[in-house]
Amino acid sequence: MLIWEVIKDVFKKFYDSLFFFIFFSLIMFLLISPIVFLVLNSIFMGVFLPYLLPLFLVGPIILSGLRLVDLRYNEGRGKLRQIFTGLPGVFINGLTGFIYSALIYLILYVALNFYLVRVEEGFLMMALTALVAYFILFFTMTQMFFWGISAIREEMGFIRRMKYSLLIPLDNIIQAFLWLMVQLAFIVALFIVTPGLPVLFFSLTGLLVIAGTRKLLAPYISDAEGTEGADNTVER
Repeated sequence: MLIWEVIKDVFKKFYDSLFFFIFFSLIMFLLISPIVFLVLNSIFMGVFLPYLLPLFLVGPIILSGLRLVDLRYNEGRGKLRQIFTGLPGVFINGLTGFIYSALIYLILYVALNFYLVRVEEGFLMMALTALVAYFILFFTMTQMFFWGISAIREEMGFIRRMKYSLLIPLDNIIQAFLWLMVQLAFIVALFIVTPGLPVLFFSLTGLLVIAGTRKLLAPYISDAEGTEGADNTVER
């Protein structure tokens, strides 16, 4: 099964570049955790706009990190400093990707809360609540593709990346679901084993995103194909 190939690839690549990925995770943790702290502090203490502004750096930082993970995974090269030097080149893609993701999650969150408070009104509200919950699950699957494709195929425009991220999970719903469950299992395990969080979180989750995206994207587009051929593959 493809998901086992992905898992084996993740741990093989992690073991092959053990110290690289440990330091990669530490750097990413040090970059993102202060931003998360500021945002959570702003939410709990009352929204304070300057505390929310650094949140827009999360998308570019994550995308720059994923690009470096892909370089290490696919070509066996890459320097840790590229997390920083790669930021200018991915800033727009990372920012637009973050806004897209945040906006859709916000809409789905509002819709879920709207139907949840009315769930006792009848079967229709229950059905709509379940439907929105399914959309949240499906959109989360598409996000793994979206950010993986953004790192692997940076030449693609936003609309094309979004199209691939929506269509491929529909074609591979079981594999995409299992892929997401493995990612969630990694995250839960790392939160339980707290000392492993800063040294393993970003490396293992990033490797899983890149490995899964490359294997599931392969039947639709290859590095040797032109962009027009890639579009035709999906449309067929």
